[in-house]
Amino acid sequence: MTVSTPAFAELAGTGDGRDITRPWISELEQPRDPRLAHSTDWGVYDTIRKDDRVKAVMEQRVRAVVAQDWDVLPGDDTDPRSIAAATAMKAQLARIGLDRVTEKLLWARLYGIQIAELIWGPTDGPLNGLIGWTRVRVRHARRFRFDRNGRLRLLTRAAPGGIVMPDRHFWVVRSGATHDDEVYGEGLADWLYWPCFFKRNGIRFWNIFLDKFGSPPARLTYAKGITKAQVKDAMALLRALSTDSGIAIPEGIAVDLLQAARSGTADYREMIAVMNAAITTIILSQTMTTEDGSSMSQAKVHAGVKSEIVKADADLLSESFNDGPARWWTDLNFETDVAAPRLLRLLDEPADLKLIAETDEILARTGWVRTEESFRDVYGDGYERIASTDVGG
Repeated sequence: MTVSTPAFAELAGTGDGRDITRPWISELEQPRDPRLAHSTDWGVYDTIRKDDRVKAVMEQRVRAVVAQDWDVLPGDDTDPRSIAAATAMKAQLARIGLDRVTEKLLWARLYGIQIAELIWGPTDGPLNGLIGWTRVRVRHARRFRFDRNGRLRLLTRAAPGGIVMPDRHFWVVRSGATHDDEVYGEGLADWLYWPCFFKRNGIRFWNIFLDKFGSPPARLTYAKGITKAQVKDAMALLRALSTDSGIAIPEGIAVDLLQAARSGTADYREMIAVMNAAITTIILSQTMTTEDGSSMSQAKVHAGVKSEIVKADADLLSESFNDGPARWWTDLNFETDVAAPRLLRLLDEPADLKLIAETDEILARTGWVRTEESFRDVYGDGYERIASTDVGG
């Protein structure tokens, strides 16, 4: 049987004009969201970010990652050079404020992409003699585009087509896309667009409703033959009654509001609540950690879903760092054959104390009990042993 040799080249790239999903080829790749096709930036996404529920739930998701401790491990724990690189990298990340950078970069989940500029320079103190990052600044992705060759370009007033940026200078975090052809990722804002749109308009209509019925307009009826000047004077009288709106109609003409017949209940408050629940579901994949009235069992299940999202967010950021900046930093300061350090977030799963207690009870029947130190490590402080004479008394 003859085994064919696989191709050693990329055959389905997007920059050579062969991508049938792109009707034309331009120097710059444009965002694929049709809502952004007629704008030059992510202004639509910024409007979504300003929604109160989006802000609250996204911050809950972001801060859940930032709140976790982090560490840097050697890429090869048998190589002294890799161990030294990990120690230096940990000091480097502490210096630039990793949590601050993480908090901003994790908004890639909303936008689909976030870009941080790595400002290189000589470092002092524990990093004396190394070339590292003096600062890391997260820039707004609207200022950048990728060209057909995958190069990052900075858009400026003088160069609307973008200036090609140097390699190994920007840390790019992408999120959400289901394929690698989408260089800008696909953020949650794509799915949040309609819930936020309906909610925003529901609040607007609700305010109109409150204005109309909280302070209803006055109606002036005037006799036929009255002059326009007299009607104007009468309307001024309505305004003097401290109402912002009023209508004037001739005598004998009735104006009524039509109401559609309906069954069940529906109002603006309910519609906004449904949209808020949709926003929460899109961002957290559940609602039980933000909505009232959840049962304890439901909350435990949904909290588990949330912890999986936290782990996925932490892994997304760590992997993008390990594949890019960590490798670049190691190549510059150590030999290129040194395994790059690995950043990771220390996500501790909460212990199931009920299961542990049941296990301890089973072990006690066979003659095994925890030491005082082990008991405190598992259950914490605030306990004291009951005297044996009091047991069962």
